Amino acid sequence: MRRSILVFVFVLAFGGAAYAAFEITTIETGNTGVSTATAVGPADIPDICYYDAANKMLKVAELTQGAWHIYPVDSDGDVGMNCSLYVDSGDDPHVAYMDNANWDLRYAYRSGGLWSTQTLVSDKPVGLAICMREGPAGWPRITYEEDESGVLTYLWFDGSGQWYTYVVDPVNYMGGRKSGLMVMSQDLNYIAYFDDGLGGLRLAEGNNTQWTNWGVDGEGEWNNLGWDLMAAADDQGELHIAYYDQVEGRLKYAWGPPHSLNIEWIDTHGWCGFPLDLKLDANGRPHVVYFDDGDQMLRYAYRDDVRWHIFEIDHGDHVGEDCSLAVDSQGVVTIAYRDSTAGSLKVARGDSSGLPEFGDDDTAPDDDATPDDDATPSDDDTAPADDDSTPSDDDSTPTDDDADDDLNFYEANPSSGGSCGC
Repeated sequence: MRRSILVFVFVLAFGGAAYAAFEITTIETGNTGVSTATAVGPADIPDICYYDAANKMLKVAELTQGAWHIYPVDSDGDVGMNCSLYVDSGDDPHVAYMDNANWDLRYAYRSGGLWSTQTLVSDKPVGLAICMREGPAGWPRITYEEDESGVLTYLWFDGSGQWYTYVVDPVNYMGGRKSGLMVMSQDLNYIAYFDDGLGGLRLAEGNNTQWTNWGVDGEGEWNNLGWDLMAAADDQGELHIAYYDQVEGRLKYAWGPPHSLNIEWIDTHGWCGFPLDLKLDANGRPHVVYFDDGDQMLRYAYRDDVRWHIFEIDHGDHVGEDCSLAVDSQGVVTIAYRDSTAGSLKVARGDSSGLPEFGDDDTAPDDDATPDDDATPSDDDTAPADDDSTPSDDDSTPTDDDADDDLNFYEANPSSGGSCGC
């Protein structure tokens, strides 16, 4: 079914409280802001799609002329969960999302100021693990879990607007977790996804009806690596995947050529990394936003050529859930997230210049380029979550005081490259 609706615009210009170099604004209240996805187009205008749980509908918020405008996109029944978003060359948003009541896959796009919506898949329960990207010809490509069998499925459009689906991995069950689609060319895609059977992160390569797949991290160890994830590809053909280690409660990162990915920690502090989102900036550097359930905190990290830099954006009881981000051509970061206690949608917008790095309470400049918590030159501790009270210890144990039962990733993987940012 295809239909078009007129756009009714609600303009909200709440006064945002400055939070160092990010300005935080509440743009909608009343049990809303679920399943956010954020993107920017050529004009650097940020768009956020989300589910308004109070009204059971899909909405898009767009920042234009200094104010957030809210567009009701689809209110046909109960729709809008698990939404995924991109913005096309004309700065119009496209959204793939779930019909929550019927477990259908739906698609909406804006053209000429009007929103059109249609159902793509309705013959079986679908709608989890949705990820949509724009293909080279301008048509969307979508990955999702076929919920009846639990397998990864790929949907593509031909030049006439007709769409087709194909099961990418008929063997490995996804378990309702995310997929991360990366469009490389007309004939090549990569998909990062979770293998619920073996508990690891997998990668698929192919297009349309020809696919291969292999394990990236944790295969056969049942560590639930990739329990949540997001992925992007840079213009050099290298992949970037941020993913959650559900057993350890930590955030990891894989990057490089598809068949020889490097792996490192992003953040080992607290119980962090679920949910998460990842985007690349104009220079191909990764930016990640994620929730720390242990500290009840929204954190943001980016990686330069040396290491990860980590920052606290907001905190409070269940503040930071349903988070997503986008980075525009000037390096301005837009982070959308839900304050679940208040039931509101919030946005942090700016950059990290002027923010202290998370865990760094030095009164002197860092002596060793790590966010250590004292000014002792001999301190080479990279474990912010160790639980002893010695400020200048050199223990690399992330969660306790002895090293014999801890995971030390770099000792186990000396060729992984990079360094732990936290």
